[in-house]
Amino acid sequence: MYVRQGDLSRGKISRLIQLRPEGPHPVTGLGYTITSRAIVLFVTTTDTVCAYHFRADNDVMEIVLDEHMGGALGCASLSGDGQSMIVARDAGVWEYRPDLNAGCQGFGGHKTLVACFRSYVAIASSESAEDRQQTLNLYDPSNKVRTRSQLWLLFS
Repeated sequence: MYVRQGDLSRGKISRLIQLRPEGPHPVTGLGYTITSRAIVLFVTTTDTVCAYHFRADNDVMEIVLDEHMGGALGCASLSGDGQSMIVARDAGVWEYRPDLNAGCQGFGGHKTLVACFRSYVAIASSESAEDRQQTLNLYDPSNKVRTRSQLWLLFS
């Protein structure tokens, strides 16, 4: 995975940075936030969750937030406030801040999609990967409570 640094609107690229070499684990989620000290790029693969800090002095620092568990495609989203990455896995929902794993909320089910809006997280899940019934859960991470759950039957 590469990042280009420069003013792309004017065609001026000052640097091409390789963040991670090619490997067996595909990238499944991307998001970025801006802190007082750096621009932070969250990268989720099927195996890991990382944060790359791009500082003003052209220094790039990688922080591995979770080296044993990543997320499936569609199961990672930047939070509504843009300050953290939300990753849904079968065991629960994890929140990652630029420097640390901020915690998790456990609830079961095979997660198929996560999306964030304002302070809420919407998660589509089912009992198993083959199940045709999907449950849409609305979750409020700040209060650590599920606010709504609705069952849907999928037709093909």
